[in-house]
Amino acid sequence: MADTSATTRNPGIDLGRTWAVLLLTLPFLVSLRVIPVNRAPWIFSVMPDASTLFVALLGIAAYLYAQKTAFPQFFAGTITRFIGLYAFGWVWSMFLVSAPFIRSGGGLLVPNLLITCSVVTLTTVIFVYLPLWAQVAYTALICPHLPFIGEAVSRAAAQGDIFIHRYLSFVVPADAQPLVGNALDYAWIASAGVVLWRLYEDMGTKLAVPVVLFALAYSAYAWFTPAAVKWTRTLPWLTTLVIIAASIYACAELARLLAGNALLNTALIPGQMSLSVSAVLLLALGAGAYPAYQMILPYVNGTSTWAVYGYAVLFSALMVALVLGIAVLLRKLTGRGPCETSLALISGRG
Repeated sequence: MADTSATTRNPGIDLGRTWAVLLLTLPFLVSLRVIPVNRAPWIFSVMPDASTLFVALLGIAAYLYAQKTAFPQFFAGTITRFIGLYAFGWVWSMFLVSAPFIRSGGGLLVPNLLITCSVVTLTTVIFVYLPLWAQVAYTALICPHLPFIGEAVSRAAAQGDIFIHRYLSFVVPADAQPLVGNALDYAWIASAGVVLWRLYEDMGTKLAVPVVLFALAYSAYAWFTPAAVKWTRTLPWLTTLVIIAASIYACAELARLLAGNALLNTALIPGQMSLSVSAVLLLALGAGAYPAYQMILPYVNGTSTWAVYGYAVLFSALMVALVLGIAVLLRKLTGRGPCETSLALISGRG
């Protein structure tokens, strides 16, 4: 596989971020009950959580950036990026106090994700330079789902959160707590993302195709056999790795196969300014789209199963159009998302 780390932006990563932005709308689809109740477990067993995918891509982006820059620049950029992400999370948390309607639109996710990701960025400073075997060992060591070690680490994180709640609550907003516990979970996801990407760099389609096909086959099997989703609760760490790997590999392969395609270039725009698009999207959903769609709920409830599926498809199409519309509008107005521009200025990278 061609080395993509030397380019300014990696289209596979940008496409993955676009997919993560679209996944932000998934909770709305479920909460609005435009899908049959018995299909909700299937959705959450085959679709990655938006925040989880964002964090995995954060780790991969840090790794790729470290490959093309000197350590002093990478270190300085990471520290300033930590400050920028934390500041954005804090501002958004304060905004939620004066605009509680945004909470109904999923805005509560933003300060939690941004502030936690700011802490996770610090864990990448040394990790991205380790050999692959050491990265695998580190990822296994901090996995919160493993018995004994994971339990011990989780207990230590809980003690850290108690300390923050007692003595540093003025620094960490309530919307971002438990900070240490969340950071531990996300640090594992970020490191796992780097390991998965490095394996993809070495093996390319030989790894990507089987993983994606397995994920698709399982999705189809679980659709027709609802009891199959029970194993996702038995092995949550394996489920997370498979779903994240399939998403990352599928986006990387699509970006490679469709390189230069006009449709792909349009699809990359939300991923190139994912932070700004996510913020505007959640504002739009909380302020207008979400309340407006609630108005038609009486017409959705009580309809046939196929009619509910139709509403789900319609809602999903509207969300895709909304995301692309926001991204294209921001591109025309600012050239680049305002949040990404700010982060680039203070950290030296976007």
